[in-house]
Amino acid sequence: MSGRAQDQQAVLLPEEIPMYELLRLKRLDNLCDPTQGTFVYETVLVGYTIFSRPGIFGGISLGVGMQAAFASLFDELDEKDAAEFRAYSYQGAFLGPALSKFAIRITVTTLRKTRSFVTRVVTLSQQDPAKPDVRRNTLVGVCDFARRGRKGLPEFSAPALNPLTNKPWQRPEELPSESEDVQQRIEAAKKSNDTELIKNLEREFAFSGRWNPFLEYRIPTDSVMRQTFWGTKSDAITNQDELPPTDKVMADWFRVKPDLSERGIAAASAKQPDCVPLRPVPMHTTIFTFLLDQIVPLTPILIQKIPRRAASPDVSLDFSIRFHREDGLDVNKWTLRHWKGLTAAAGRSFSQVTLWNEQGDIIATMSQQGHYVPAPPRPNGAAKPAAKL
Repeated sequence: MSGRAQDQQAVLLPEEIPMYELLRLKRLDNLCDPTQGTFVYETVLVGYTIFSRPGIFGGISLGVGMQAAFASLFDELDEKDAAEFRAYSYQGAFLGPALSKFAIRITVTTLRKTRSFVTRVVTLSQQDPAKPDVRRNTLVGVCDFARRGRKGLPEFSAPALNPLTNKPWQRPEELPSESEDVQQRIEAAKKSNDTELIKNLEREFAFSGRWNPFLEYRIPTDSVMRQTFWGTKSDAITNQDELPPTDKVMADWFRVKPDLSERGIAAASAKQPDCVPLRPVPMHTTIFTFLLDQIVPLTPILIQKIPRRAASPDVSLDFSIRFHREDGLDVNKWTLRHWKGLTAAAGRSFSQVTLWNEQGDIIATMSQQGHYVPAPPRPNGAAKPAAKL
């Protein structure tokens, strides 16, 4: 969630620190009660943010909630048994902005535990900045796990199609990386002395560049993402302008740059042996959860071509994440992502994100309601709060 918090001490995460460190946890043994199915964890890296705003990127809250839910399985069950469970559903609500200056505490309680299914409730909280001895809740979620290996009927997935051609999007190997593409377009704009285009591209690079140490992007030519300069100029002309808003699609390919193979995860885990161990399945699931939150509240603004200054800062209200494949999640491989806006009314928007692997299988989906209201009047010259991308 991106709320307007009053903390002005946010520090941008240095490029040399992998973003997954924001999701690393330690267990608070003195607050755990395994006999009651209660486990408590806290974030380790405090004081950093991805963007220049006090409220942290909502994907961090979602990610640490998922990470803690997985950790509770391994803390309660033996290693072999816990490793058989896969997250299939994670739903809940953002309750307030989480601030970068405080650790996030995640309290995990048990709703259901059978041989085949486990359900955990995760509650995120932080110190109240106005009352140091009081904690305030920032997110609540219900995370469901199922034991892997259930037999199924024939599998199918809706295809990922370019809405202009009704054909598949360009493959990642057919596209330049986002950073290469922007730099090439800047050089071309300089040659033609197109100062407006240069300004738009530099703004795009300033936003997308925050992710460059961690992610590689490749954006299809017809994607609203590319033609709105990575969402920074929502009223830009796009190839999809003639389509109804609900038919428009933002699309990109992405993959995580740091090595998160089994060996890479083991090496990262060994660097902080006092923390919750990093394991392959929880790690890949957690990072997909973290990344699913990117740009979702902005989707209706972009497809409706609403000027960014005309809308209030983006705020996520609730979320529903589902994982559709029990094996094969790999953030180091290319993933195709679609954002679509489905409806907006009563000051709320409803958008959906879909992820496909390179084989065309849907691996995860996320739907989310967001705050969708006009921006309040601002004094002349006042800067608008930075948006969450």
